[in-house]
Amino acid sequence: MENGIFRALINNGAVLLALSAVFETAYFLPARYQRFKTVFSGILIAGACIAVMAAPFRIQSGIIFDTRSILISVTALIFGPVPASITAAAALAFRLFIGGIGTW
Repeated sequence: MENGIFRALINNGAVLLALSAVFETAYFLPARYQRFKTVFSGILIAGACIAVMAAPFRIQSGIIFDTRSILISVTALIFGPVPASITAAAALAFRLFIGGIGTW
């Protein structure tokens, strides 16, 4: 197996593990903070999104895949619109900070 493909598979597994850790961590909040659970989840997932975007997958020379669209879609499906909006805003801000051709 090619080294780059193996690394990409490990990174995908790490993203899934991070999402499951966020999902479980949100249930450990005290009862008085339960209404902030979606915001807390969104902030944690936004951190994972920035980490994923900081280490993108290089498929070929010039073709880079940073999985932000997949992460935001899965966040909206599993966690709902509030965490997805927070994650999308953080991904947008980080993408504008990075710059480059993928910004547009």
